Amino acid sequence: MYYYFQIQFKRLYRLLKEEKLNPVYTIIAVAVFFLGLSQALFEYVSQAPLIYSVLALSSLSGLGTTDRNEFLKNTFTNPEFRIIRIIENGILVLPFAGFLLYNLEYVYVLGVVVASVVMSMSDRTYSVVWAIPTPFYKKPFEFIVGFRKSILALLLGLGLAILSIVVDNFNIGIFGILVTYFICLNFYSYSEPEFFVWIHAEKPASFIWGKIKTGLVHGFYIGLPLTALLAFFYFDKVYFILMFQFLGMIYIAVSTIAKYAYYPSEINTTQMVMLIISMLFPPLLIVLIPYLFSKSKHNLSHLLT
Repeated sequence: MYYYFQIQFKRLYRLLKEEKLNPVYTIIAVAVFFLGLSQALFEYVSQAPLIYSVLALSSLSGLGTTDRNEFLKNTFTNPEFRIIRIIENGILVLPFAGFLLYNLEYVYVLGVVVASVVMSMSDRTYSVVWAIPTPFYKKPFEFIVGFRKSILALLLGLGLAILSIVVDNFNIGIFGILVTYFICLNFYSYSEPEFFVWIHAEKPASFIWGKIKTGLVHGFYIGLPLTALLAFFYFDKVYFILMFQFLGMIYIAVSTIAKYAYYPSEINTTQMVMLIISMLFPPLLIVLIPYLFSKSKHNLSHLLT
C-alpha cells in the first residue's frame, strides 16, 4: 500500500519534470493560487462555505470511477482498498477543510470530512445504460462526449444560478457561469482518434477555425439557460452577465487551440492548470494564442493538407 502512494508521487514528479517545471516552485505556485481564489470566494460571496464545500466534494468525483475502483480491488486486499480510498479522498479535501477551519466554519468542516469518508466507501461498480439527447450530435466530438460525462456537474452550475435568485445574491449566479464554462474547458481534455481528424479535407488552419466556431456555438448553447435566467431576474446587471458569458467563450476558443497544440496527446493536469493560470491574466493571451495556434497547425500538418 505504501508502495502505491510512492509510485503516485513519482508519477507526479516525473510529469512536472517532463513539462520542465520545478516541482517545489510549482507546488508553491498552486498553493498560492488556491489560497488566493479561496480568499476571494469568501470575501465576495455570502454563501461561500456552502459553495466551497460543494467544490471540495466535487473534486473527489474522479477518484471513485468504476474502472479505477476495479483496478485497486484487483491489486489490493479489501481493507487496503478502503484505506487507500480514504487517504486519497482525505488528501484532496484537506486543503478545503483547512481553509474552512481557518474561517471557523466548523459545521462545514465536519460535513466535508464525513462526506469524503462516505464517498470513499462507495464502489460505484454499477452501470446504467441510458442515452442523454444533446444538441451537439451534428458536430462531435468534444461537446457530445463532455456533455454526457458531465451532465451532473453542469446541473450544479444551473443550481448555483437558481440559488443566487432564491437568496438574492448576484455573485453566486456569476460563479455558476464560471463553473459551467470551467466544466466546458474540461471537455477539451479528451482527444479523439486521429482518424476523426484525418477525414476532414481541410488545411490545419481551416480545421482549427472550424473547431473554434463549433466550440463557441455549443458553448453558447450550454451557457444560455444560465445567462437567460440571470438576465431575467437581474436585468439591471445584464452587462455583467454578458461580460462573463463573453469571457467564457474566449476561454473555450483558447482551449480549442490548446487541445490541438498537444494533439494527439490529451492535455494533462499540469498543462490544464498552467492554461487556466494564463487565462486569469488576459494580457498573457496576446502571446499565448499565437503560440498555441502555430503549434496546433504544426501538430496537425501530418494529418491534414
